[in-house]
Amino acid sequence: MDYILGYREVIPDQTLPEKWKEIILNTGGSQSTLQDIKVPERAGGYSYKNPSKYITRNRFIYWRITHDVIELVEESLDINLINNRVRYKFTDTPILDGISIHETSEIVIILIITVSSIHKLSFTHPNKTYKEEQTAVSHVDRTMQSIFSEASIHKARDPHTFYIIPSSGSTNPPVAHAGSSCLTVHRDKAVFALAYNSGVILVLRLDIVTGTVNFSELKQESTVPRFLSGIATAFRSRTLENEIATSLVLHTHNNNVYLFAISRGGYLRMWSCNEAQYVTGIDLAINNRDSIRNIQNCLLKNPVILHHEIYLCTYIKYITGCEFVILKIVEDAGFLKFIRHCTIRALDQHLVDYSFSETRIWALWRTTEVDAIAVNHIGLPLQSADRNSEWEPVVLIQSSDRDYVISDGSSIDPRQAYIDYIFHPGKFSLKDIIRALSIYRKLNHLGDMHLSPTALKEKVCMAVEAEIQNEVMDYELMDEDYLEIVNRCWSKFYSCVLQYHINKSRPVGLLLLPDVLGVVLLKKSSFSLLRPMEVIEHMMLCNENTHFTRFNISPALSQDENICQDLITLTSALTYLEQRMTDDVKSNFEKQLYYLKSPDIIVDNLLELLLDTDEFTDLDFKSGLLHKLENIKDIASAMAMLLEVMTYNLSQSTPSKLRTSDVIDKTTLANSDFLFGSDLGTSTIAESVTQIAVLRFSMCRNLLVLQNIILSRSEILDSYSLHTIKSSLAPRTVVLTQAYYVIMWISETSTSVVPSQSLV
Repeated sequence: MDYILGYREVIPDQTLPEKWKEIILNTGGSQSTLQDIKVPERAGGYSYKNPSKYITRNRFIYWRITHDVIELVEESLDINLINNRVRYKFTDTPILDGISIHETSEIVIILIITVSSIHKLSFTHPNKTYKEEQTAVSHVDRTMQSIFSEASIHKARDPHTFYIIPSSGSTNPPVAHAGSSCLTVHRDKAVFALAYNSGVILVLRLDIVTGTVNFSELKQESTVPRFLSGIATAFRSRTLENEIATSLVLHTHNNNVYLFAISRGGYLRMWSCNEAQYVTGIDLAINNRDSIRNIQNCLLKNPVILHHEIYLCTYIKYITGCEFVILKIVEDAGFLKFIRHCTIRALDQHLVDYSFSETRIWALWRTTEVDAIAVNHIGLPLQSADRNSEWEPVVLIQSSDRDYVISDGSSIDPRQAYIDYIFHPGKFSLKDIIRALSIYRKLNHLGDMHLSPTALKEKVCMAVEAEIQNEVMDYELMDEDYLEIVNRCWSKFYSCVLQYHINKSRPVGLLLLPDVLGVVLLKKSSFSLLRPMEVIEHMMLCNENTHFTRFNISPALSQDENICQDLITLTSALTYLEQRMTDDVKSNFEKQLYYLKSPDIIVDNLLELLLDTDEFTDLDFKSGLLHKLENIKDIASAMAMLLEVMTYNLSQSTPSKLRTSDVIDKTTLANSDFLFGSDLGTSTIAESVTQIAVLRFSMCRNLLVLQNIILSRSEILDSYSLHTIKSSLAPRTVVLTQAYYVIMWISETSTSVVPSQSLV
């Protein structure tokens, strides 16, 4: 998957109540076991392989691990899935980060590893539940059962599907701290690998049909000659800790199962699990050998197969920085060995997760800023050692306002304002609001977790109103004092919701969706999507990192390189203006548009106020803006190109009529009809349209302001450019500003209907 214009986060609506199926298993764990190992919260997922049918296209499974609990959720952007959430609790037995999901023609298999057991969960493949005859072009049923509707405690306790690893019987038996799993090429055995602090790696093979288990141990291979073995033994106690595997990956290739393990000292080893033999190894930290203790963390991900060649990506964190090392596995004189393909320096931050594909590395970081995260990606031309690309940031949605304040003089009822803001689709989940309500009311228990939005609104209003009455008591207050109390009580409840939401929105993993060139950003109790940006978004949000060559995919922008470069500089000036405008100025502009004032008249009045503010009278701002304008060779053509790109011309965009009987069969048409047809998919498209509309409206507004600044300073440009702006470009900008305001207003306005007798 690859896309050159960058990515932007979009959060689909996930506010509806969640229904979970709970399954509790006892696998012989104990509380002491739980205390011995601390497993970090992890998340991952799997995207179905067949994109040709809507039943599996844009469909994925993701999981979250929290100590001894794993949550499995199946989602689809095309169809609604019911009974799609199941939660397994392995009592007092922490789950290791080695989950894998596999498809056969008949079933979907999920392999799970705990510190003391292995498990195989099987579910009927969606294709088996899909009935071709039910698909009709005229009517499409967009709802079906998830594969997890089959989940049951009876199936999970089937002795053929799990195996409890026997302990050594010692007082302090070794505990596994890392694991991996996979299916063999013939899909007849599930293979599990567990790494122990003793340096041993245990490999177990679970027969899919009979449930029988065979296991073997993989130990470190010594390359020291026999006559030096005594010296090697003497030094072994010092180096043992650095030889312990910290991350494992199992991979099938040519009927063999290979295990890759990276040690704390940065040494990568490869074993053949079929023969239980060491194959090869490489010291990844050989260029950073000042001290082995410099290494703080190492991590492996599943390899990538490209043109029958295996590529492996490893991450190493040093005290002084971190890097990704791409390795290629080659055959030399009948033996396999590692070749270092390239080394990529990365952010010196805390890595949460990363994904490796044929074209890119995606990395999720926790930065040094409080509650701040970052997602970056970098291109990988694996067919060549040359790499000219750089790390590019994903445009993430900023955290909600920590203080939602109703502007002074507003005629909006505080209760209505806060309710509309808190319950806006996609803003907060109902679960977060319910938990925040319990905190607000100082309750030790949670209320009904399956309340409808309307019922929950009523409970919230009653709770806040009770708090208001408790503060007001029987005092006689002025209106201003009463409103201050009302605002304070609602602000307090909003803070509870926000605090809980921020905690549960912390990202813990990544999942690639190759069908839509997207990525799922998995969080503690929700997820968001990283979608490709369109050209205007990229130009506005990634202006400093863009170049003309990126816009070859846009016919309007690729016609003239010089004008396109001018447009990039013009966009930089518009971004510069955006940063200087206060929120009050922006909201005032929108408010006057709402009351049908013409944008050019609003800007005329607005400009008089702006030019008196510190932000616009600052000499640095004036010189900075003037410098950007001076670098634009043909500003009129640049503005014309921008307006052309943002104008949707119906006369040129009418699709040609298609004779479906000659070109597309009915099945293909039915599949097309399902595209992004689920509630999740529709919400994703709607939120994306909102983001694009808001950004384009901002560009139109800023362009209108810039045009007025230029026209008020006639010495800046030549007479021809001034005439073109005044007579042609400014009027077109006015029309586009109005059009995008309407689109923005429609996309941001909630369509929910509230009964008149409701409290809200």
